[in-house]
Amino acid sequence: MISRETTKEEELDEFNVCRGIKTGATTVAGAGLGLIAGVAGIAAAAAIEIVLPVSLCLWAAGVSGGAVGLLLGLDKKKKC
Repeated sequence: MISRETTKEEELDEFNVCRGIKTGATTVAGAGLGLIAGVAGIAAAAAIEIVLPVSLCLWAAGVSGGAVGLLLGLDKKKKC
């Protein structure tokens, strides 16, 4: 069996290839997570943009309804 000794340059080349693969994988993973975070942020902002006006309108309707009910419920013969 012939065994071949690796030179220091070959070891460095192999190390650099592994480092490049690791760097590429890290970059892709970071970009994927950044994309997910961005889309989630936009979706949350869109949900808030819809929920906030609806909740304000419901709150205003509740206050207005309570005021109208109070006015209609007051006895008109008695003076307050």
